[in-house]
Amino acid sequence: MSIWWIWLGLFAVGLLLALLRTLLGPRPEDRAVALDVFTVMLSALTVLFGVWTGNSLVLDIALVFSVLSFLGMLLLGRALERGL
Repeated sequence: MSIWWIWLGLFAVGLLLALLRTLLGPRPEDRAVALDVFTVMLSALTVLFGVWTGNSLVLDIALVFSVLSFLGMLLLGRALERGL
């Protein structure tokens, strides 16, 4: 068994748990944190895939996704702070 498959399985379990917390979170703040964890893990999985395939374009896509995710979390945090 390759180490890549072990990492893929661990990321799949983490993504599933984060998605469950996003859908079932008791408060909006919990859901926002779980969504942030989900996007960070998804970008890390994209980086792992880029390293596995040796394609540098995938790493650029992961970087853009991470920046957009960060900006989205800032906007979501601002909206939750204002009670929207």
